[in-house]
Amino acid sequence: MSFGGLVELICETLVNISWQATLLGIIVVTTQFVFSKCLRPEISSLLWLVLLIRLILVSGPESSMSISNYTGVQFPDAEGPRPALWEGPGDAPELLDLEYFIIRGLSTIWLVGVIIGFFKWLEIKIFWHKQFKKTQLVGNPEILNALADAEIELETEPQVTIVHSQIVQSPTLYGVYKPRLIIPTGMMDKLTPIQWKLIFRHEVAHIKRFDILTVNLIGIMHILHWFNPILRWLLTKILADIELAADSIALKNASKGEQKIYARTLLKFVECQSAKYTWNQPLRVCFWNSENHLISRFHNISGDQKKVQTSIAAGTALVIFLVLTGLTDPVFPRPIQPMSFDSIRVISEWKNVPENHEDWRGQPSN
Repeated sequence: MSFGGLVELICETLVNISWQATLLGIIVVTTQFVFSKCLRPEISSLLWLVLLIRLILVSGPESSMSISNYTGVQFPDAEGPRPALWEGPGDAPELLDLEYFIIRGLSTIWLVGVIIGFFKWLEIKIFWHKQFKKTQLVGNPEILNALADAEIELETEPQVTIVHSQIVQSPTLYGVYKPRLIIPTGMMDKLTPIQWKLIFRHEVAHIKRFDILTVNLIGIMHILHWFNPILRWLLTKILADIELAADSIALKNASKGEQKIYARTLLKFVECQSAKYTWNQPLRVCFWNSENHLISRFHNISGDQKKVQTSIAAGTALVIFLVLTGLTDPVFPRPIQPMSFDSIRVISEWKNVPENHEDWRGQPSN
């Protein structure tokens, strides 16, 4: 297989995956909205795990419950792959040229977008690699004790190195295998031990949930699926829900006073934010993330952290439903999806069918 053919095959596969993942993501958002009162944030955020698996999974088992069975154009009379609409020898080259230039052109555009996204990702990696050389280990005993208390309370083994730097304006976790917790140098003497402990509970919750790996995976999917704005918005929604889940875990069994301290601490970091380095956000998780989600976070902080005992049972049932509908492929005959290379082939074939020609089902074409 030539390089161009390989790119076309990869692009076609990603388009099909992107279409199914978009439908699945819309179902997840709808499900979260409908069941928002009976799902804790950390359970609700796990629903996105099904979407991420769909983006990684090339194909799944065929099922009549797959959401792809109910979209696109159906060909119920066909058995196996759909045959060509007609076999006119005189027009076959014209048909081939039309498909070739459209599909190969779209594949080239996709590859260019991926290359641009990769170099942006590489720029971020180089940026942080340079910043690590400028960080210094934290020696303040109150801060170190606050981190140790947070790890004990969340029943997590010590596995994070805490350093400080002037490059960050909010506590930041970076690194999948050897995570580093970077705190702003200017804030080291401005927060109380209880504030640091609550912050570290939030960051330790990220480590416990493997959120750093999730954020890096989302960054890769942003690069591969740059052409799908709806899917990119859904991936951004995952980042917001990750912060809500970490807040909920940090405030589990917290008193009303601790909730107020947590909210005031979050506001303190909002006040000192700078847009200078916001472009490097995709590969890290922060205590303060974005002003766009502040209202949701404050609403979550002020809510009842002990509510809904049925959250796990409801979440499990919803995950099973999403797996059965979103991680399965349609049964044969597969429908032609609106967002796929097959739809381009169908359109190009029908445009080349002469009048009064019989289609592949033996019926006169109109």
